[in-house]
Amino acid sequence: MVLLGRPGTGTLFVDYDNDGDQDIFMAAVGEQILLQNQLRPEGRLEFIDVSAESGVDHRAVGFSPIAADVNGDGHTDIYVCSYNLYGQVMPDSWSAAGNGTPNLFFVNQGDGTFREQARQWGVADGRWSYAGAFADVDGDGQQDLYVANDFGENALYMNRGDHFEDEATLRGVLDPGNGMGVSFGDYDNDGDLDLHVTNMSSTAGNRILARLMPEASADDAILKKLAAGNSLYRNDGHGAFVNVAASAGGFGAGWAYGGGFFDFDNDGWQDLYSVNGFVSGKTMNDT
Repeated sequence: MVLLGRPGTGTLFVDYDNDGDQDIFMAAVGEQILLQNQLRPEGRLEFIDVSAESGVDHRAVGFSPIAADVNGDGHTDIYVCSYNLYGQVMPDSWSAAGNGTPNLFFVNQGDGTFREQARQWGVADGRWSYAGAFADVDGDGQQDLYVANDFGENALYMNRGDHFEDEATLRGVLDPGNGMGVSFGDYDNDGDLDLHVTNMSSTAGNRILARLMPEASADDAILKKLAAGNSLYRNDGHGAFVNVAASAGGFGAGWAYGGGFFDFDNDGWQDLYSVNGFVSGKTMNDT
């Protein structure tokens, strides 16, 4: 097993070389990392660092990687959400920041190498990206991409075969806020994919804002949106979405860093789990 002298920030198991065993891709602050599993054909469970020869050793403030066969060639491609060095660099806006670092898109060449083509495909998002997810949103057989961005607006990149187009506003999922997690699942069992986005909620913030702007909602007041918490978007069956968080249940989860859909009680309905952090104050109600 290879010993690395540099840490990773997000790990992805993926059979990038189609040899039947799981390799490891690691997003990192610095050069990205790819470890090739030697189980097949060598017959030993050992990982070797092939970052340089595979072409993934690009520098980024990599936070989380995801994978899918984006161009339908039978080989798995890898997307890396890239943030910025918070503390050394501050967001240029708390609700529409654009001074993050460009995301990376590694297109698998089928010969053990990748080409970084985020700009060519239109997905070099530079808005403090935290997490992403691939899914076929419109049922056309191609993998679309949702990216959750911290300090601002998110992206829904629709796959056009050889490039993506951002239709987050058009499809109703811009979700300005502190985006930190994303997952797709059919929560209402109607046969299409719905969307859950984890953001930040603040009990104290909502209490203060209710006094300052009692008539405003999260839809028309950005401060209320920033404190509102997670969003649940119902797919209308035609690839557009409606935020049903208020009617479907409470989705305040503190500083929600991620989570996703799963059937917790095996009743055939998708449940949601969300992880959080940065608990403050003496009680949980003070977050």
